[in-house]
Amino acid sequence: MWDKFISADALRVTYDRWTREPRSQKDATDVLFEGQQWNGSYFCTQGPTMLTLEVTKMQQVDDSIIVTASLTFWVDMKDKEVKGQYDVAGHYSREGRVLVLQPVPGSWKTKPNNFVMVGLQGVISPWGSARQLRFAGSVPIFGCDSFELNSEAPDRIPKHTARSIKSNSWNTALSSLAKAIDHARQNWREQLQQLIQEKSTAKKDTSAQVARLMEAARQVGVRANGGVFSFEVTSADGEEVLVQVGR
Repeated sequence: MWDKFISADALRVTYDRWTREPRSQKDATDVLFEGQQWNGSYFCTQGPTMLTLEVTKMQQVDDSIIVTASLTFWVDMKDKEVKGQYDVAGHYSREGRVLVLQPVPGSWKTKPNNFVMVGLQGVISPWGSARQLRFAGSVPIFGCDSFELNSEAPDRIPKHTARSIKSNSWNTALSSLAKAIDHARQNWREQLQQLIQEKSTAKKDTSAQVARLMEAARQVGVRANGGVFSFEVTSADGEEVLVQVGR
């Protein structure tokens, strides 16, 4: 039951206790190591995109660990595979098993057109019936939402961290929810692409109209008023622009 007379958030209190739990701290140890390979995918405006993350360097600094990794992505677009690769770096905190990675500026190894670097913010946790780890969270940039990566757990991780996921009503509900989210993603992607296309078409139409007006002014107007012709153009934002054309 919820206590209405206490302002503390019960979920936040539970999370804080979990991050300080000795067993949770122990489970969070050694889940990252140099040479580790993470495989999975993320979702952005281009659709589901395959993703791999290879940990290349780790360094202990105070209570956190600085992690450097090589990020590679690829996606099929119009019967053509588009691939990109760059470096990311960030901090891993044992409290909450939080790993935050940001793109390293100027680290492109393979840069496709019309793509930008993205970072990853998520939590590492045991996953599946085998000795596996899961790194999942959000892609913090406009037009993207979530990612999920999996990796083999090292032998030094305690056996109790590998928990099996049993089939039950909760898993059925979660599976239905996942399908609903994928469907919503697809609709969102189609609508966003349509808006981008409409905006691009509107810009081209406006540019073409201005070009025709300028040509008409040169051919007719410049002779009608001492070599100068003026007219007004309304922009897509409703702003009135005065244009004067002269020889």
